[in-house]
Formats: sequence, C-alpha cells, structure tokens
Amino acid sequence: MPLQRRPLPPPSVGRVLFPAKYDYPHFQGADKAPFAPNAGGFSRANAWWSAEASLLAYWKPAEIEAALEKAFAGNVAVQIFSGYNIEGYVASFDVFAIVAFRGTEATSPEDILTDVDVRKTDWKPGGRVHHGFFHAFSDAWKAMPPPRSPNLRTYFTGHSLGAAIATLVADTFVNGANRAQYGGVYTFGSPLVGDRAFVDGFNARHAGKSFRTVNDQDGVAVVPPRLVGFRHVDEEHFVGLDVRDAPRLEALIDHTPSRYSILCWNALVDEAN
Repeated sequence: MPLQRRPLPPPSVGRVLFPAKYDYPHFQGADKAPFAPNAGGFSRANAWWSAEASLLAYWKPAEIEAALEKAFAGNVAVQIFSGYNIEGYVASFDVFAIVAFRGTEATSPEDILTDVDVRKTDWKPGGRVHHGFFHAFSDAWKAMPPPRSPNLRTYFTGHSLGAAIATLVADTFVNGANRAQYGGVYTFGSPLVGDRAFVDGFNARHAGKSFRTVNDQDGVAVVPPRLVGFRHVDEEHFVGLDVRDAPRLEALIDHTPSRYSILCWNALVDEAN
C-alpha cells in the first residue's frame, strides 16, 4: 500500500507558540520510511525524521522519552540535556544518532532575549555570528552528551532557535575529533545565523550535508534582516508553497513546527509515489 499524505493541522497561533499543548503522533510511519544514515545528499526521509525530532524537542523530557519508546519499541537510547536557555536530546539508534534542539519557548524571557540579541560576535572558524545564538550554542555545546557510541553517524536538527543552535553545533562538530561520523544538519524555519564570511566558510565545510527547509512565507526565516549583514547558509529547500489557509497570519502560521513535520512527510509521500 502506498504511503498516504496527511492533512495539515488547522491554522493556530497556539500551535506556533505552544506546540507541546497539542496531541501529535510522533514518528508515525517511521517503519515505512526508514532513516538513511549514509545518504549522499538531501534525503526526504531524513528531512521528515529530522522535522519530527525537532518538533518533539518542544515536549517535556519524560514525554520525549515516552514518545520515542512508543515509536521505536525500546530500540533507541535517549539522553536529555538542558542549560540556561537551551533544551534538547540525543536519540541513539543502531548505526546513527539524531541530536535535536528545542526552539524558542514563548514563555521564556531567556529565549526571547537570545532571539533579539542581534549583535555579532566572532566565530572561531571564520566570520561573525548572531550574538544571542552564539551564547545559546555555547550553552548547548557544554550540556550536550555524546551519542551512546562514538561510531554512530550523527545528525543535528532543530526548529527556529533550535535550528540556529543546530547550525553552530554542527559546525563545531565537523571540526572536532569525531568529524568522520558527521552525517549532516537538517533545520526548519531557521533564522539567519551569521554574516557572509561565516556563511561562505560554513557552506564549504558542509557541502552536501546542510539542508535548510523553509515553509513558504515563514516570517522567522527572514530575520535578522540581510540589511544588517546577515545571510543564510545552504542549501535551501521549500515546502508548503501556496498553502494560504490563513493569509493574514501566513508569516506566523507557516512557522508552525507540526506543519513542517507534516509537509515534509507529504513531500516524502509525493516522491515515493
């Protein structure tokens, strides 16, 4: 039986700001669309898994563990981590691991201050990056445990603020001792992270391994503005084009993390069928 497309959730500001308040069947269909740890480029299956992992990062630690246990019947080791203004988890499977970072929590002053701190700071490999994202990255890098085995192909992902953190963590990982195990980074609704020098260096270091997904008119994907020197990393993939069920709030609704998951699933279905 071919894979089936899924309907989008109704447009809702609540689903954008408080995604974990809404029921969601995490990783439903993962057995029919397995992750491809050795993909030689962009993978629709890997994009969907990463979108699911990014969405799940908004849930509480016990709920994250329960959801992964339910979806994979114990065939995954979960390590939750947190810091001053970051949260995330490492999901280690047999031959690969996914590290997911939570996006902005609407009720967290620390997250809001991180997002709006648009000063630039030096990035060690080259260029300059968003000051707030840099400090969130620093917190994440200290708190993040390694996968259960150093031999696992490791992927990084996140939505919104989590996408920015995943970008900087991946760039640090690829320059570290375990760089041979670097699989790639998939982000969703990412803001612009750094300047042109940073982006040029990042794109060279992550050629064929960095995939940034944007849902149509997502308003977060255009901030901070290019006018003040920020640029996007490669490579860009669009989903949800011309889905205009809430035109007055399209820039906000298109940032909904559950919509990214479902749109990535539907793109996978369209490709498979």
